[in-house]
Parts: sequence; C-alpha cells; structure tokens
Amino acid sequence: YEKQGEDTAVFSACDLLGNVVETREIPLVEPEADSFDGEIASFLEAYPSIAAVGFGIPGEAVDGRLVTSDYERLTGADICGHVQRNFGRQAFVQNDVNAAIAGYCARRQTPEDQVAVGIYVPKKYGPGMGVWIHGRLWCGRDGMVGEVEGLLPEVNWRQPGEAASRRNALARLAKVCILMYNPHRLVIYGDVEQGGMEEMIREALGEPLGRIMMPQMEFCADLRPDFEAGILSMGLERVRGY
Repeated sequence: YEKQGEDTAVFSACDLLGNVVETREIPLVEPEADSFDGEIASFLEAYPSIAAVGFGIPGEAVDGRLVTSDYERLTGADICGHVQRNFGRQAFVQNDVNAAIAGYCARRQTPEDQVAVGIYVPKKYGPGMGVWIHGRLWCGRDGMVGEVEGLLPEVNWRQPGEAASRRNALARLAKVCILMYNPHRLVIYGDVEQGGMEEMIREALGEPLGRIMMPQMEFCADLRPDFEAGILSMGLERVRGY
C-alpha cells in the first residue's frame, strides 16, 4: 500500500483467532510475481502451519490472475498459481479498497441490513471503490466492481494537480457512487482535505437528492487498519475448519 507517498509491502501472520503474531514491512519497487517469495518462505519457515496466503493489491484479479494492476510487471501475473505451485498453500487476491471496506464493516460491526461504500484516493494512482451490501462484499461478475477511475476520463488522477480541482473531482466521483448504491455510510480513504468536502458532495448531488440521499460520511487518512483487518478476515474464512 502507499505509505507517505511510497509503495510499501506489509507482511503479517495471524493465528486462527485473528491475532497478528508478526508483521514486517519492505519497500516495494517494480514488483513481479516472485517478488514476495523471500518473505513468504521466511514466514512459512517460522510458522509451518500457515494454511493460506492472501494478497491485498491495488488492482483486480480474475481467477487469481491480475488483469489490472497499478504495477506494470504484475499485470497478467498468476499470483495465486505461483504461490500454490511453489509453496503448496492455497492463495487468494483481493483488491485493496475492497479489503478496506470489508475490514471497516467488520471492525465496526456494521449491521447486515446496511450498505457501505469506500473510495480510496491514493496520491500516485487512480481512485478505486469497494461496496459492502447486506453483510458481504459486492464484487460483480468478475470481481471488478469499483473500477471508477474511468467515470471521469477527463481527470488525470495520476498527475499532481491543484488541490481544488482534485477535491472537485472527488466530489463528483462521490456523487456517482451515492447515486449508484445509495449507501448508509461513505468512507473516503487517503490524504484528503476534509474541510468542506461533505458540503461539496451535497452540492454536487443537488436538491432534493443532496438532502435525501446524503450518507453518513467518514474520512480515514490511513487505509492500513481497515485494509489489514479485511485481508485477515478473508484469510480466516478460507482456513476455517482447516
């Protein structure tokens, strides 16, 4: 994930109660499918009973193969197959903002009858969206719900621009997400100036929708706590009863 503008890989091992027993961080520079092998091997040596390896990555995977990625050399990689062949463990890949909104709902025990939407706005890459509907992630046919960068093709999210223009673009993006999913909660992740943002979104919706449809808003500068909670909970689901 992005830490203070730098790409960072975080490796954690957790037990069956969800307790993290060890965490390590390394800088991430142009990763490929085998870039994580050294740390995976080290963790398996320390904890040979590990049953599953999960990846939370900015990008989308279909059947374990990354079809889109913010990292060029990972695009097209069969990252799950690589782990299964080389380490004999089941593996899964989840989009970063999907994992974050799942972790958000798990940590806050969001009622199952509610809808929550997360929008992640990193500094160097395009935005992504995750949707939690009635107790589970809503991922679509191929797991690619949330590819929202293309909703505003005139906005170059990957180039630093004026703060005002990026805030305006984010308000327009939030408007579309609210209109599409009518969420109870909207969580915006990233280094976003909060002051006046909620009112900008309300104004983008216009009347009467801004008054009727405006969800409960929350801003989280740090994606990591929800991101990690989501990946760990998904891993536990896969090894339950293992």
